[in-house]
Amino acid sequence: MKTTFNEKENLSTDTLLIGSGGINPGIFTYCTESGEVRKILELSLGNSIYSIEASKDKHTIVAGTKSGLLYRLIRSSQDGTEYHIDKFIQGCSILSVCMLDNYTIATSDISGRTLLWRPDISRNPQKLPTENNIIVCSLFKAAKDRLAGITKNGKLLLWDINSSDIIDTLPIPKPPSMAALIRPLWWAKAGCWLWPGTDGVIVLFDPCGNKIHKFPAHHLGFYAICLCEDNIVSAGHKDGSLKLWQSGNNEPVAIFDIPKGIISAVCWPKDNSMKILLAKETGESEVYTYKQRQLEFSHTIPVRNCRSFAAVDLEAIKNRRQQRIKKEAEKLCLKITEHIANREYDQLDKLYEKVEALGFEKASLFLKAKEAREKTDIVSEINAHVKLSKISEVSPETLPKVFERYAELLKKTWSLQQALSIYTQLSKIYGQRKYQKDIRRLTNYVQIMQNKQYVIEPDIAPIILAKAKNLFNQPLTGKVVIRKISSARLNSRIVFREFADSYKKLDIQNTASPAPEVIEQIQWLLEDQGTLSDVVLFSDSSNNQLNGVELCLRFINSGIETTAMTSIVLDFGKLSYDFREIDEKIRLIEDTPDAIGLFRSVHERINFVVRQLITKKLAQKKALMRSY
Repeated sequence: MKTTFNEKENLSTDTLLIGSGGINPGIFTYCTESGEVRKILELSLGNSIYSIEASKDKHTIVAGTKSGLLYRLIRSSQDGTEYHIDKFIQGCSILSVCMLDNYTIATSDISGRTLLWRPDISRNPQKLPTENNIIVCSLFKAAKDRLAGITKNGKLLLWDINSSDIIDTLPIPKPPSMAALIRPLWWAKAGCWLWPGTDGVIVLFDPCGNKIHKFPAHHLGFYAICLCEDNIVSAGHKDGSLKLWQSGNNEPVAIFDIPKGIISAVCWPKDNSMKILLAKETGESEVYTYKQRQLEFSHTIPVRNCRSFAAVDLEAIKNRRQQRIKKEAEKLCLKITEHIANREYDQLDKLYEKVEALGFEKASLFLKAKEAREKTDIVSEINAHVKLSKISEVSPETLPKVFERYAELLKKTWSLQQALSIYTQLSKIYGQRKYQKDIRRLTNYVQIMQNKQYVIEPDIAPIILAKAKNLFNQPLTGKVVIRKISSARLNSRIVFREFADSYKKLDIQNTASPAPEVIEQIQWLLEDQGTLSDVVLFSDSSNNQLNGVELCLRFINSGIETTAMTSIVLDFGKLSYDFREIDEKIRLIEDTPDAIGLFRSVHERINFVVRQLITKKLAQKKALMRSY
């Protein structure tokens, strides 16, 4: 026997199989995408489909009938437009069918028998032991080599598929009266099988520990239960309620009123909603839509007397939907890349939002980092890398180039401990030689900065440095050059301690004047090198606006002359790490038209003392020459 149908209606991941009864029984396909219904197996009166199952690829379909016939439909054409149909006689109404593999079928019937069919080997089935239990009403593959069956008198039988022996019998709640409607479901989220039990309970079976749990779901009996992604949907037969459940919660997350008399249910995801097909004992089949915590009737499908469903492959639908979303995200990412290349930044924020809404935050952050790099926006680029590093699948091992760039940015912004940590991780994965120079230098700098006796002369704008450090909420504790004022090469070699003593003598009568702080051998750090320097620092405690702001005079001595470099520095150690305060200080120093004006009197005294010392040196030199 053969049946054909159009290729566009071929059984696929989004096709639902329906077994029907009544006056016109058979097997129908219902396309969840288009809503089309088609009959692929037509049977005569009295051959109601009681149970139906399909292989994951829909290559094989098996169905059991009220008349005791077992049907097997096998795809016979590569395009899936033809099925070869085999028929086997069981002799009693078949209550349950279960495909153990592509060639082995387990069935149970109203007489209490459980049979194993291997039609490709023999047309005579093997009878499994049941220990005189009354009617095995539902079969399911509990584990790789284990078949399970629910009996009407409240037992769960477990068979070893290879030996065909019963290996365990567990007491369970009895199934409700119309036990043939019970279809166990695998709930991956909770790692257990579940089905309706008597008095409206949901029964949970943990196959790892052979443990049975239950919790109340409906008033009196119910039969309709299905899964959609991580949610359980149950429909009460007597109480007319539909309930949604989630893992770890024995209370429903939502309850809705529906018609009474529901005997079967199946559901599937659709865009941002969930579709639920409910079959009534009166014969109608209705589709409902659950969206934004609301349940609404959608439409009736033209299949009467539904008895059983072979659910859509939810995992395949999920994968296909993810592929569709991925393609859409790829198009958006390509568009963003083109905008960045053309320096068209106006519409990027909206495009990023769309990419993230599709669940591709990682791609969005990669592109944000790329945009920031093109715009030389170091703070935004670091911010993107900070967020990227918190995504589980982003690591130095999987994306070394990304983390090399991240470490480079951290070096520029003097977040050296974080940079050292990244280089250390990279060196463990890819060898020390490549990162040895960076690790050695950063280790040295980290040790220097722990002593808090250093001045940083950054290669980036200080305001950017402050903003970048604010991302980590890890303040600098040393001094940072905010603005250079002047650099003078002196014809004489001036000892900076002589300068400090001379300055103090000059200023001894002016008690309000800032006292100089003399520091020998302080570390003067640039991005690529560090040198020991002698500095004299001036601060003004009388002016609160200049709290943490200092005038720094750096002496660089050679054998015969001195270079005096004057800068305005900010002592981060004297500030509460409030970014707004730091921002105000930096702007004050950078935006003052005449930076010397912040310390004008100090600067005048410095110049006077320097001239005085040079004059003294020259006088000593002339006296020495006359003595010869």
